[in-house]
Amino acid sequence: MNTVRTIAARELGSYFKSGAGWALIALFMFISGAIVWMTALSPGRAASLRIYFDLCGWLLLPVAPAVTMRLIAEEIRSGTIETLLTAPVSAAQLVIGKFTGALGFLLCAMIPTAIYVALLYHFASPAPDAGAILAGYLSLVLLHGRTRNADIRTHVERDACIHDVFLHTARVAVVRGGRHFSVDS
Repeated sequence: MNTVRTIAARELGSYFKSGAGWALIALFMFISGAIVWMTALSPGRAASLRIYFDLCGWLLLPVAPAVTMRLIAEEIRSGTIETLLTAPVSAAQLVIGKFTGALGFLLCAMIPTAIYVALLYHFASPAPDAGAILAGYLSLVLLHGRTRNADIRTHVERDACIHDVFLHTARVAVVRGGRHFSVDS
């Protein structure tokens, strides 16, 4: 367990040591702020984050594979993959540690969105349903945990390239879009 925690902490720290991690968080916050401003805080509409949670899965769709793609590719690029693979760490510990680090980064990217909840409680009358908001956040965590799993498997099985981000985005968009936009008979 200590090994997994060490790998996860190292991975999480590496995201915040690079400008790319901060840029991804800033881009996510900018776009999600615009979504909340246009949907949840619009006059005449019910104060709810439902539309935000519906769109947030789509918003993180291209961001999340970019985060995961870096996990193994960075080890290969920097030449530390052989050291990592020969360390007294099992493959399961390595994958779980890297998975936890990537998911932790996405959770850190979502922490600032708590300001949206605070704004909603401040301006909305009646107060929004806390259960629905918690369920929305839980669904995002579960969604991105599942996609991190698929992404790690994809990037380990193949040589990670930038086109993997686009392939993953297209794959998930087709699957989710088919369910989202289906017409009831």
